[in-house]
Amino acid sequence: MEGGISTFYGSEDETLALFGYGVDSFVEVISGLGIARMVWRMRRNSVDKRDRFEAVALKITGTA
Repeated sequence: MEGGISTFYGSEDETLALFGYGVDSFVEVISGLGIARMVWRMRRNSVDKRDRFEAVALKITGTA
């Protein structure tokens, strides 16, 4: 919610700092989901390779 509001008002008022803060919030959420998924999977199964969700989340986070 914070990211959406910051991004919206940042683009409306043409404030790069507020817009960037909103985008950063999205990156943090994606990163947190990827880490939570990885920890959950590591507790359930042995760690042989990354699953599709983790790979996509890590690529998006790295790109962002």
